[in-house]
Amino acid sequence: MPLSLDGLEIVRGVAAARGLALTVVLDPGADRGAAASAAAARQWPGSTLRVADSVELTFRDLFVHAPAIQPYVAGRLVGSPWPGYHGAAEYTAFLDRVLAP
Repeated sequence: MPLSLDGLEIVRGVAAARGLALTVVLDPGADRGAAASAAAARQWPGSTLRVADSVELTFRDLFVHAPAIQPYVAGRLVGSPWPGYHGAAEYTAFLDRVLAP
């Protein structure tokens, strides 16, 4: 899904600007060859190709649409996944709301 690639670039930028760790996982149903080609073309690290194997992420419907983000703090998921392609300002507002103390 081309917007997933563009969306990941935006999310990477937002995470970096906020000093947040970002864990990228590949949908278990994704075409791994196409994902590897896209990652290589964009010079993304190999960790970008880690396939999600979490039952909890599946139950939370993280893979209903790509891209999607699921915030976590100290190893615990917080809030709900947010699917869809969004701009940097939208991702920032979402994270501000979900990660507010």
